[in-house]
Amino acid sequence: MRAGILIYSKFKNKDDQFICVDCAKAGKDTFTCYLCEEERTSDLRETQFGDPPEYLCTVCYESVPAKVWDEAEDKLRKSHRYDFE
Repeated sequence: MRAGILIYSKFKNKDDQFICVDCAKAGKDTFTCYLCEEERTSDLRETQFGDPPEYLCTVCYESVPAKVWDEAEDKLRKSHRYDFE
C-alpha cells in the first residue's frame, strides 16, 4: 500500500475494467447474478465465466440445490467456451 502498488482482482466492473482487490472485498462495485438475476455487491461474487463476464453469487451458492448450481455452471461454461480463443 505504501509503495502505491495496486493489486487487481479477477473481477471486472460494468465498464469491463478490472477492479482492485480492496474494492472487490469491500463491495464497492455491483454485478447481476446469472442465476437469481439480482444485483449484488462485488463482495458477493462466487465465480465468473467468460469475457465479458457473467457471474454467480455467493447467496445462490449457499441457497440453491447443488443440481441447480451445477446446471447453471454448465450452461455458462458452454456459452462462454470460445470467449478466449
